[in-house]
Amino acid sequence: MNDVITLGSKTSTGGAVISGNSNVMINGQPIALVGDTATCPCGSKSCSGQGPIVAQSPRAANVNGVNFARTGDLVNTGCGSCFLEQGSHAVSLGTNTAKPANMGSSINIGDNVYINS
Repeated sequence: MNDVITLGSKTSTGGAVISGNSNVMINGQPIALVGDTATCPCGSKSCSGQGPIVAQSPRAANVNGVNFARTGDLVNTGCGSCFLEQGSHAVSLGTNTAKPANMGSSINIGDNVYINS
């Protein structure tokens, strides 16, 4: 599963991730972390149009203690229908939280990588 999210990744409502952490790059794109921002153009009255990414499942990879965003995470815009879609990078995250992979700065990751799976 290509579940790592980067800047520009799409949401289920046609929005996109608009912030990321440039200290960790996936195929040249900054990685998105929980708390980064994505847009939602759904048009619902309850939707603010953009909001923070909220984790919806366990994951064990983080950057300086902040978890990676992954496919299926909620974008908290108030509408409840905006989620992160599968990315285009062949990088997958494991859920083994017993031994987390804590990454620092200046890391570049390519395709076909499985992090803590």
